[in-house]
This record gives sequence, structure tokens and C-alpha cells, in this order.
Amino acid sequence: MKKSKFTKLETTLFKNLLKTKKKRNAKELESINQLIKDQKKYIKDTDMDFGSDASKIRNFEMLKRMRSRMVSKDEKIQDALDRIKAGTYGRDIRTGEMIPTQRLLAKPHATRAITKK
Repeated sequence: MKKSKFTKLETTLFKNLLKTKKKRNAKELESINQLIKDQKKYIKDTDMDFGSDASKIRNFEMLKRMRSRMVSKDEKIQDALDRIKAGTYGRDIRTGEMIPTQRLLAKPHATRAITKK
């Protein structure tokens, strides 16, 4: 794959954005994990009727899906940091074209350029 065409300053900016997102994501993931733990305990410790049980189970499943999305996002952020180290950050993973800077500022872990047809 072609090397990135970003300056050292731009690369540092994106690296800092990604690290900030990674820290924020870790805090959110920690909160979700605590909510899941609390929800498990609450479901286990309470006697409820079918309607209440269904609601608690639905909430528990929703929290697990949220955790799954957060883990996936963390992996994408780490992949972007790895691409910065490799010098290939900012390139579309399929076409090799540069991803617009505005897109990367909005979503620094983006791997695809958005093209208009």
C-alpha cells in the first residue's frame, strides 16, 4: 500500500485524536461493563413476574450489544494507530486513494473514502 501523504504535524494531530477517542471509549466500556455486572446481579437477586423479567433481560441484551460495538470501535481505533505507525494512515484500504482530511477529522478511524457517484 502507498504511504500516507500527511505532514508530521497532521499525523500527530490524528494520532492525538485517536488516542483521545481510545481513552473515551475505554471509559465508556468500563461503564457498560459495570452496568452489565449490576444488571446480572439485579436479575439474579430479584423475584419478578414474566413482564419484568423480559424487560430486564432485554436491557441486559442491549447492554451486551453496546459492549460489542464499543469493543469493535476500540479495535478500529487501534488499527488506525497501527496504520499511523506503518505510514499508511489516511489511505482507503481498498483503493489506496487518500481519504479526505475532513472525513478523518470527523471519524479518524475511517478506512474508506466516501465517493460520490
